Amino acid sequence: MRWSHWVGIAKEFEPIISCYGAICGFGDINSFKSAETRALIVETSGLLQKCKSVARTLKIGRPSRCLSSLNFDLTPPSRQVADKMAALYFQSFESTHRILHEPTFWRVYERFWSSPETASGILRLQVLLVIAIGSSLAPHVESDSGLRQMVHQWIYAAETWLSGPLEKDRLNISGLQIHCLVMLARQVFSIGGEFIWVSSGSLIHRAIQIGLHRDPKHLPPMSVLQAQLRRRLWATILELVVQSSLDSALPSRISFDEFDTEPPANSNDNEIGESATELKPHPKETFTGTSMQIILLDSLPTRLRILSLLNGLNSELSYLDVLDLSADILQTCPSPEPDEGFFNLMAIGGGLFKEGIRYATSIISLELLAQVETQYLDGALHRNSHYINPLKKAIAEMTSQSIERIRQGETNVKSHMFLCMITAQAEATEEGVSGEGRVAKGARDSISLCLELLQDRLGTTSLSIPTPDVESIIGERDDYTYGLDFDMDFFLAETGFS
Repeated sequence: MRWSHWVGIAKEFEPIISCYGAICGFGDINSFKSAETRALIVETSGLLQKCKSVARTLKIGRPSRCLSSLNFDLTPPSRQVADKMAALYFQSFESTHRILHEPTFWRVYERFWSSPETASGILRLQVLLVIAIGSSLAPHVESDSGLRQMVHQWIYAAETWLSGPLEKDRLNISGLQIHCLVMLARQVFSIGGEFIWVSSGSLIHRAIQIGLHRDPKHLPPMSVLQAQLRRRLWATILELVVQSSLDSALPSRISFDEFDTEPPANSNDNEIGESATELKPHPKETFTGTSMQIILLDSLPTRLRILSLLNGLNSELSYLDVLDLSADILQTCPSPEPDEGFFNLMAIGGGLFKEGIRYATSIISLELLAQVETQYLDGALHRNSHYINPLKKAIAEMTSQSIERIRQGETNVKSHMFLCMITAQAEATEEGVSGEGRVAKGARDSISLCLELLQDRLGTTSLSIPTPDVESIIGERDDYTYGLDFDMDFFLAETGFS
């Protein structure tokens, strides 16, 4: 995890890391000169411990905590809700992750609703996963907490099915489609999203086992639809593998020497019927339902090169390499318009949806602190605010987003604390005062607010959890990595703990 090492040793973060360490018990609280600062650290430690206890209680109801009873509720929502959520799925996710052939899906979808009780297990899982993923884009008033709880059960049920004995129905195209949908759903709903890299290994192994890494022209004759499904699914699997590698800072485990599958045709789904014997793809300039996937495939060589440089143990990354690779990526990634559905997704998502936040948080925070300090020393702080103000705005937006994530089900509180500490340090530097007390106060205020939000979710306004003293907190040092999705320990280099 080389990028975390680079960030962890940045001198700009030293006051924040020192304060964080003292709060969590592995730092020296006596290194802080002010008695007021030390008192704030002790208070924050107690609040953080309370957050931990509330988070544990909130997690008790998760299906993964009740594996003694695997009777998952696989009842779909009403037909009206299901139709709307499935439509949202195809409007958004299928543009980049081509997993299903839309006309075929809607056909089996109708068959499912004609007799839900007798539907096969794999059909039920496919339908429920599509509904689940689509619901992530619905406004919160439509996607209520009841549906959200059902969605989590469906995802755990599908994961349980995948992890069962490897029967033939798991090692085929339908089984791989379920696998891809589960991986996407886990990231969308932040269910083990940090372990997607592990799951992607199993996914690509299964895909290779049934020959998806070979282009259909090298395989026994098959229909045009089947050939296109295989090419699309392989491209989707590559995307999931590469993205999980970037998110986890681990090797991608795939190279261009290991497959010869060609990109899918630039065609719409309604142009590929089951009885089609030939296909005339559109020119690359014509936008179709497969265009986004083709664009992503075009950028794959550059992204694999970036992964190799970032994750390689002995690779050297020069500034010129960064500029060249960034230019290649930016050519295919124009800035999108604001989208409400994407905002909803970022409020609940994990995996690729969350890792982008983490990278952005670390880099923008580092840039803000560096620029504020440089301009303060140069005496140009209030004359050159045109660069610093956008950085402040970005930090403020991410702080608001971290609060929204907690409201929507997140138990992570350290990401919000980190951002508040960054803001406090930047403000202290601007005012030319010591940041020690400001940073500690920012942490205390953040954890206090987060505890209130967690308690609101628990349905109570107070908890009888005693505030531990510093010694007891230090004794629990190893316990402070409790399921954190934005683990600040990730930033601390050469500390010997995890």
